Amino acid sequence: PAAPAAPPPAAAANTTAAAPNPEKPLPPKAPKKTPELLEAGKKIYDVNCLLCHGEKGDGNGPVGLALVPKPRDFAKDPFKQGSKPEQLFLTVTNGVKDTAMVGYPQLTEDERWAVAFHVLEMVPKQGKATKAKAKAAAPAPPPPPAQ
Repeated sequence: PAAPAAPPPAAAANTTAAAPNPEKPLPPKAPKKTPELLEAGKKIYDVNCLLCHGEKGDGNGPVGLALVPKPRDFAKDPFKQGSKPEQLFLTVTNGVKDTAMVGYPQLTEDERWAVAFHVLEMVPKQGKATKAKAKAAAPAPPPPPAQ
């Protein structure tokens, strides 16, 4: 197996990434999400992302624990540059300015799409069951004052 890419040093924040450049075209339309694409994304994530973001995407990878700011927790924290597949593709490609999140333009376009979709799989789904469970766990409002 290939050795994992060297993680960025904790003190070396990514200062070269920028907001999408209007002169550069947006990424092509996202490919169809397939089981094969997701499996490829997991393999690429395990080699390139796990050391910082952790196995579960919680930001608790062995290198991520030393980074400031800490890598985002995919289950809890909002994505800084958007949560659509196209936005994650750009994040994987360009990184996030003023953080340790470097871009991975050396990955093929298909590999970057695969990682973007794999990361989205780590985000909890906000379906009806999740919303109902959250509502049931919420405390009941206090009764109106007695008159």
